[in-house]
Amino acid sequence: MQRWQPFAKPWVIAHRGASGLVPEHTLPGYALAIEQGADVIEPDLVLSGDGILHARHDLTLRRSTDIAERPEFAARCRHDEGRDDWWVSDFAAGELAQLRAIQPRPDRPMERSGAYRIPSFADVLLLLDQERRRRDRPLLVYPELKHPDYFAAQGMSMVHSLAKDLAAFGWGANAPVWVQCFDLKTLIEVKRMLGLRTTLLCTDLPLALVDGVDGYGIARTALDGGAQFIEAAHQRGQAIHAWTFRDDDETPGADPEETAFRAYGAGCDGLFGDFPATLWLARERAMR
Repeated sequence: MQRWQPFAKPWVIAHRGASGLVPEHTLPGYALAIEQGADVIEPDLVLSGDGILHARHDLTLRRSTDIAERPEFAARCRHDEGRDDWWVSDFAAGELAQLRAIQPRPDRPMERSGAYRIPSFADVLLLLDQERRRRDRPLLVYPELKHPDYFAAQGMSMVHSLAKDLAAFGWGANAPVWVQCFDLKTLIEVKRMLGLRTTLLCTDLPLALVDGVDGYGIARTALDGGAQFIEAAHQRGQAIHAWTFRDDDETPGADPEETAFRAYGAGCDGLFGDFPATLWLARERAMR
C-alpha cells in the first residue's frame, strides 16, 4: 500500500515552531519555521476553561508564559504536588490572550521572551492558510492533542473543539491537517468524526502495528534496531515520523545535521526538530 505523501520529499516538521530560536508555540515562531523550509508546523494543543484550543504544551502555564509576573492572576495560583503553578483550564480564552510566551530554556536566545502572545488554534490555522496562499506551497499543520483524558474529566472534548475550529475554516477531511496523540482512542474518534489522517505517538516502537492510524511518531532513540518495524509500517502504507531533533541537545562533538541525515536515511518520512533549517539541510543531503 502506498503512503500518502503531500510533498515530494520527507517532511521537515517544525517542533513547536522554530522553537530553538523563538519561544515555543508562537505565530512568529511558526512563520520563521516556514521561512526556514519547514513543510509542517506542529502546535501542541490544550483547552482553555471555555473550551477553546490553544497552542501550549503543558496543562500549566508557568514554564512557558509570563503568568508568574501577572499580579492580576496571582490568586489563581494552585499549590499542587509541591509546586505553585497556574492551570490552563482555570483561564478563559480572553485571559490567555493577555499572557506572553517566554523562552523556557535559559540556554536559548532570550531577546524575544515576552514579546509574543499565546495563539489559539484558530490563529494557527489562519497563519497556515495565509502562508499556503502566499508561498503557493502545500504546507500542513500537525497538531498534537495533549492530555485528552484530563480535559474529558473537566467535561470538555478536544475532538469536538477541533471540529469546531476546522468547520469555521470550511475545512473537512481533506484539510491540510494531520492529527497526533499518544491516546489511540482519541485518534479513533478524530478519524470517525473528521476523517483526518492520524499518527499514534510512541516513546518506543509499538509491539505490533495498529489498525486505524496513518502513521507512528516514535522517539528518535527507538530508531536504533527499528528497520524491520519501519519496513512493515511502510508496507501497510503507514508513515514513520521521529522526534525530537535539537541542535543544542546533541552529545558533545556530534553533528546535528549528520544525526538528522542518518535518520532520514533510515527510512523516516519526517523528523520533528526545534531547528528546522538543520533538518532542511539534512533532508536535502538525503535526497541527493
